[in-house]
Amino acid sequence: MTQRLLFLSLLVFALSGCLTHWVVDTETRLQLDNRTSFAVANLRVVADDGSLPQVEWIPDTLLPNSRSRVYQENMVGKFHFALSVRDSTCGDSLCWSEHSLGIRSVGGGSILWRLEIVTGNLQIEAK
Repeated sequence: MTQRLLFLSLLVFALSGCLTHWVVDTETRLQLDNRTSFAVANLRVVADDGSLPQVEWIPDTLLPNSRSRVYQENMVGKFHFALSVRDSTCGDSLCWSEHSLGIRSVGGGSILWRLEIVTGNLQIEAK
């Protein structure tokens, strides 16, 4: 009887930890998979009106068909994301342009974003 009570107590304690993690977790782990034919860099959160400093989330430069490390931030909600895109028309010089990814929702936990070209436009798809 004592062993059953101990087991049930441990089970309730473990589950309550998991449940609170779901409710109060504000940490989001994000990884970017570049499925385009050009390099991208510096995935960041930007303010629409420029009133807040940018938050660089994934500082990596990703070559075509490569994947970033996993980076984590204490952010949950809807944010405007942007990244730098290597301009292939510049020849050998390193020309980068900023590209807006629009407003994206991040809800905590682990997220893999796949960056692809769809009908001539950059698009992010959550995997």
